[in-house]
Amino acid sequence: MKRFIRVLAVLLCIGLLAMACGKQADKPQAQAEKPKPAEAPKPEEKENKGEAVAKEIIDTFDQAVTEAADLVKDKPPVEEVKPKLEAMIVKYKEQMTELNGKYLALKDEDIALFGDACSYIDNHRPKRVFESDKILGPVRTHYGIDSEVGKLLYDELINLLEIGTAH
Repeated sequence: MKRFIRVLAVLLCIGLLAMACGKQADKPQAQAEKPKPAEAPKPEEKENKGEAVAKEIIDTFDQAVTEAADLVKDKPPVEEVKPKLEAMIVKYKEQMTELNGKYLALKDEDIALFGDACSYIDNHRPKRVFESDKILGPVRTHYGIDSEVGKLLYDELINLLEIGTAH
């Protein structure tokens, strides 16, 4: 019990410290803001471009999950669904490879854009993977989690995100 209280106290202190540092970090930024010349691109445009590429990667993953769910919704036989899933995966691998080129081009263009894209992906990827697992989980169980179709429905779909965001 004493150990639990100590851990709780340490976590509380860390949380308070983080909150206090966060408030102090916000103040200098607000004071340091200066109007920029009209010719310079706005920060929002840069963020939007970086986030747009990341959003396109995440949306492509969502499309792949939706297409996979449509292919297996009636739980067709393995012989019928496996070739369709494999063809779908190949199609989306090509798309993700192209998107990865855009993603990496951001690093060369402006590292801040690349940072925005990375942040967007870091913030949205876990939720999308969880949602895909909720959608495809019951079907994976039907086919067998370790079966070829089960691996296509999880491992290969997750691999699409890895392809799209490879550094």
